[in-house]
Amino acid sequence: MPKFDKYRCRHRKEDGQTTAIDLNPNYAMDYYYCGETWLHLGEWEKARLDLRVAKSMGVDIIAVFHYFSESIEAYKRANRVKLPEDIASMLTS
Repeated sequence: MPKFDKYRCRHRKEDGQTTAIDLNPNYAMDYYYCGETWLHLGEWEKARLDLRVAKSMGVDIIAVFHYFSESIEAYKRANRVKLPEDIASMLTS
């Protein structure tokens, strides 16, 4: 799993850094990784947006999520975060 780094994501450019998405906006996995980062930070709207973009670009977000996390419950325990129901559903069905 990539290091969770808010600067990797396009929503955090106030310091002028170039982000991975700026460099290659067609690389769908960066949108998934940003979605994961926002999940860890509790930024639900940003997570939803990036996960939807990744999915629309062809990423099987369910398979990738389950590759890194055994289940929603395992994710919640490991990260001490309660995912909103709609996001949990997006990552399981």
